[in-house]
Amino acid sequence: MRFTSKVRRSPGARRWTILWTVLGLAALSFAAVAGWVLWPVTKDLPERLSYPPAPLGSNGLTAEERQQ
Repeated sequence: MRFTSKVRRSPGARRWTILWTVLGLAALSFAAVAGWVLWPVTKDLPERLSYPPAPLGSNGLTAEERQQ
């Protein structure tokens, strides 16, 4: 016995389903290729440098340097 769905889709609805499936696969493929291309670049990046917080008020200058 063959399974048949009681809901019949029109040819137009089936066309949209196929179109969305193809577009989804194309987007997934594009994302996979972009990730594969960019992965070597991102794994060789240096670690972020940690700088001490900027001093408040004096911009890191001594009173003598500010007078110049």
